[in-house]
Amino acid sequence: MPNKEPLGSHGAAAGSRGSSQPHRPASGMGLADLWAVYRRWWWQCTLGGLVLGSIAAAASLALFVPSYEASAWLEIKDQAPVVAFQSANQSSVFAETQIQTIRSPICLSKVVADPVIASLPEIKHSDAPLDWLKQGLKVTYVGRSELCEINFKAQDPQAAASVANAVMDAYLSLHTAMRGKEAERIIELLKEEKSHRGEEVRHFQEKVRLITKHATEDDPSLMHHDQQVIMPANPLSGLEERRTAAEVEIAVLEARLKVAEEAADSEDFEISPSELTAALESHPEMQRLKAQQRMRAAMLRDHRRRSNLENDSMAVRMQQQLDDLEETIKQTAGELRPQLVEQLQSARRGRQQEAIAELKANIENQRLMQKLWQDRVATQRERIEKLGDKTVDLEFARDELARAQEVFEKIADRIVMLQTEMGAPLRASPMQRATVPTKPRELIPWKRLGAAAVAGLFFPFALAVFWEQRQRRIHDVRQMVQEVNLPVLGEITALPTRAAMAGQRSEERFMRDQLTFQESIEALRVGLTVSPETRDLQTLAITSAISREGKSSLASSLGASLAKATRKPTLIIDGDMRCPSLHEIFDRDISPGLTDVLAGHCAVADPVVATDSPWLHFLPSGQLKFTPHALLQDGTMQAALAELRQHYRYIVIDLPPVLAASEALVLAGAAEGTLVCAMRDVSRGPQFRLACERLMSSGARVLGTVINGLPARSWAYKYGGYGYGWERYAQAGAGDAGASAPTLLPPPDGTVIDL
Repeated sequence: MPNKEPLGSHGAAAGSRGSSQPHRPASGMGLADLWAVYRRWWWQCTLGGLVLGSIAAAASLALFVPSYEASAWLEIKDQAPVVAFQSANQSSVFAETQIQTIRSPICLSKVVADPVIASLPEIKHSDAPLDWLKQGLKVTYVGRSELCEINFKAQDPQAAASVANAVMDAYLSLHTAMRGKEAERIIELLKEEKSHRGEEVRHFQEKVRLITKHATEDDPSLMHHDQQVIMPANPLSGLEERRTAAEVEIAVLEARLKVAEEAADSEDFEISPSELTAALESHPEMQRLKAQQRMRAAMLRDHRRRSNLENDSMAVRMQQQLDDLEETIKQTAGELRPQLVEQLQSARRGRQQEAIAELKANIENQRLMQKLWQDRVATQRERIEKLGDKTVDLEFARDELARAQEVFEKIADRIVMLQTEMGAPLRASPMQRATVPTKPRELIPWKRLGAAAVAGLFFPFALAVFWEQRQRRIHDVRQMVQEVNLPVLGEITALPTRAAMAGQRSEERFMRDQLTFQESIEALRVGLTVSPETRDLQTLAITSAISREGKSSLASSLGASLAKATRKPTLIIDGDMRCPSLHEIFDRDISPGLTDVLAGHCAVADPVVATDSPWLHFLPSGQLKFTPHALLQDGTMQAALAELRQHYRYIVIDLPPVLAASEALVLAGAAEGTLVCAMRDVSRGPQFRLACERLMSSGARVLGTVINGLPARSWAYKYGGYGYGWERYAQAGAGDAGASAPTLLPPPDGTVIDL
């Protein structure tokens, strides 16, 4: 009989003899897979989650150490306080700069240097004091106000208050020092500029005197001071004022530039010990060595705690290793110090160069403005000189003198303003010092307990998901198609079992489940007998990847359904010669059987026995005395099947599992079509895929796949229930309901061998 393509358009190519390989499944788990994991492991996960959640919560509570918070309050003004002169220069990032200053190593190093803070046990036991301070320190503004809260958290309430106050004091000290140092130097430079401008004023005074002397020789009336000389309004007055303002601003900016350049030109960028310590602690090599030191110290303490001897050989060796590591840390710190000092100096130099560049840019802008006003003054002056008025030179000289005096006076005013505002209050002032807290932040760590309990509760489920992802069990049709890309020809429900003490309701449920099982078998049988691709088949082999996947139950039930529905001679062959089970289902002797036929001890028709159905016969497996491969040589199975086809319309062969018994490949090749079955929640995807690959590579025609073990309710929900008159069987009574129902081949107690 010619070979046919398998059912399903997407499986047509895969069904031809060795023409294709199964499809590889997509990675990852979807909601359906997660639900399958929960359905399979829900009670183990629930029980384990409750136990682990309780243990995690108890451990979290036992390890909980209460902490205390202390807060010191500052007022940091957005606008600088003034004594008499309001400054227009206000920084928009001043507030954020102060927060970063408080958290910076510059400020925290001063805190660590405080003897009171240095004597705290947490500082003594910490290898990185600055990191410990940063971890517990929190600096925030309260809402949109000018109030700043310095909050510190520690296990000791006294330490929390002490550190919070020390941080506030260190910041205020830095704030005071930073404000006065630069202002004093600027005042000093402005005084030098004032002296220079004084010489310029005297120069212009002498110039006015000389011009007045020459002018009075031509016009004696100019000598009379009482006489008022009427002159038109000077058109240069507005331009001169602008030029004067630009010159004053240039003088102030040049003073600031000189201060910055003096600081940058100094070769000794002094790096404080606290800055250097902070840089050493943050260096990766030092952190690695410190981590090794902490680990070795912990190992030594643990060893001494477990050892009965005070200093055994192991402890001495571990102490020596610890001492060597301490020496390595000191040596590494000594090697890193020059490099870190250079890096810190380079970083500070870079910041100063940025500030210098900004000042130079501002000076250049002011000089451009000064040149602009000066050019306009020169243009106006040339236009006026063309009028020929003899008093013009004198008026210009007097204007130059007035402008020089104005610049001199403004510089003097700026000096007075800076000197006056140096006495203004600081922008940052203390509001309230931290007090020792009396209560911890929380008596019971509810959030921590909840997180631990939830983690413990979900850990078993996560473990189950990981395990199932590794196992890749088959839960539904979608996974089977993903694994092998073959059509799924049938979904068979789990064979129902009658409860030991069955009541009316359980008996009704048993009857419904039994009829649903029968309908799932009938659906598979109808699909095979009506499809043009498979309706002419005579020999059908049924196998699985491994044992306990329902192949024997499927073979016996499908054979019985074919015989009953078609009323044509049907034969079931138990081809699992290593581990036969169908003889127990049919309650027949195991021998003689197929092994005797293949060995030539009897004719092929001799071992065939009748069953309760007149259309169904059964061929047992027989007793296997040596390897089945010796019986399958020289086409013995093909010859036996050829003879049996002359007497039976349908022949169903129960094959051994493909992966465990390789003779299944020979038997499947002798049949006209093969079904590969898998058990829901039992079969594993990789094994199922490998079995299909071996069957196709051996030349067997794989018609499709079948999934066993579906719950009856799931099958009915998916395909719909249709009654089947089960109420009549239920009303017939518990004693004879099973007898009157259309039973299949598995025994009435519901047990199935090879499930």
